[in-house]
Amino acid sequence: MLRASDLRGIVPPVVTPLDGDGEIDERGLRRLAEYLIAGGVGGLFLLGSSAEAVSLLPAERRRVCEIMFDATSDSLPRLVGVSAPGFAEVLQNIEMVADFPADAIVCTPPFYFGYDHGEVLDFYYALAERSPIPLFLYNMPLRTRHELTLEQLLRLADHPKIIGLKDTSGSFQLMLELIRGLEGRDDFALFQGDERLLTSSVLQGCHGGVVGLANLAPRLCADAYAAAAVGDREASWELQGRINELFQVFFTVGTSGRGPVSVGNTIGGLKLALELLGLCSRRCRFPAKRLTDGDADKIAAILRSTGLLSSPE
Repeated sequence: MLRASDLRGIVPPVVTPLDGDGEIDERGLRRLAEYLIAGGVGGLFLLGSSAEAVSLLPAERRRVCEIMFDATSDSLPRLVGVSAPGFAEVLQNIEMVADFPADAIVCTPPFYFGYDHGEVLDFYYALAERSPIPLFLYNMPLRTRHELTLEQLLRLADHPKIIGLKDTSGSFQLMLELIRGLEGRDDFALFQGDERLLTSSVLQGCHGGVVGLANLAPRLCADAYAAAAVGDREASWELQGRINELFQVFFTVGTSGRGPVSVGNTIGGLKLALELLGLCSRRCRFPAKRLTDGDADKIAAILRSTGLLSSPE
């Protein structure tokens, strides 16, 4: 059974490649798995936000797991998202995940309806008791309408089946307070979910990053983590600068004069970058729009400036 101390480094929240019909692209997913492993990742997170998991049917989620568990070794920790609006559906997702078996589940608070702090604690305690495998918390207030607090997280960290957190709140202060509050313990792993805070968090004692950009630049993210983990501030800051520049793939297309930032612009921008590297299609799940060749030119310029794509002859 996975322990918190077993998981360190970069754990990409793996995107879900889709083919021309909008179905799961097995070849693209296998190429991506090979690329991530060669990039030195410390684990894989399947069916998270970057995977567009909430837009996938149950059979499609199962298919993603079938492909990825076949394409990767048991020696690489594999975490699987089970988030859903309600408790019953989360339990159904856990049943599917346990069939493979995953090393841990990852779950946000329940979403759509609002819940108070006590209800969210009850949700996680019940989930931990019912799950046959360890649980990672996922703090994603932008999507869930509930931001896990320091008090909640420290209480949940005391449960023996709850072994870690992916924090995508964007609050560096929360991460610092968690690092201090859990000092000296090796039974709860802290992972930064915001690319821009990766090395600063690791330098302070965070255990790694679950960052979407690691799909695109696993080696860069792994090297940045490694430098920060040994306290090499100069190297980690230089690498963090490249990560910050690459982060613009999420916000370069479709955000000016075409309405608010959308999944088609953000995850679509990431997938478009992956397409330019020959890994998978730019396609996102409908109704996300398909990005244009003009968008591809903008993304290609970012990839060239960060050294991920060669300049045309």
